[in-house]
Amino acid sequence: MEKRVTITLKTLTPLWTGNIEGKSEKLKLTGIIGSLRWWFEALVRGMGYYACDITSEKSDKRCKVEIKNPEDILTIYEKICPVCFLFGTTGWKSRFSLNIENIISCGI
Repeated sequence: MEKRVTITLKTLTPLWTGNIEGKSEKLKLTGIIGSLRWWFEALVRGMGYYACDITSEKSDKRCKVEIKNPEDILTIYEKICPVCFLFGTTGWKSRFSLNIENIISCGI
């Protein structure tokens, strides 16, 4: 079931979703989603829950989903951290999507 929520935001400072040169010429959706994932990880860890390190080179520190049987999906929440459950990881599609419409000014 898809839920749609509309949120109106006004930034107090420019959004940094810049390129490799640090210039923010246009709003980048991937940068915003990455920032939201980072803040969600901070909240999860701050509340005492486990959040994996998706950037770690060690595979035992990252979430990875291997579904071999249909019933494996029923226990997916036991196999991956809450952040990966929402934002996705190897073998698990993101459950979070973001659409940006009606941008009046992105503060650049």
